[in-house]
Amino acid sequence: MQDLSKHSRTLTSAIEPLIGRMESMSIDEIKSEFISILRSDDIDIASATSNKWILASNGVIGKRQMMHMISSVCLAGSGMRVR
Repeated sequence: MQDLSKHSRTLTSAIEPLIGRMESMSIDEIKSEFISILRSDDIDIASATSNKWILASNGVIGKRQMMHMISSVCLAGSGMRVR
């Protein structure tokens, strides 16, 4: 699998900076920024994929769970999916 973190305009490259800051952010700030990234015109993402992750993030109730979900998205895009 190709490492998508090495390419601009991918979801993985867009969320890497967020991952570095998540520990010091509230869950609402994390969700807000993640959804903003998903809706951004600066990344190439299918609307179905964007909607899938927006719906998934709406069901997250804890900060650690949200951080885990976003990190898993990044790992999958880097070719290191955890099953």
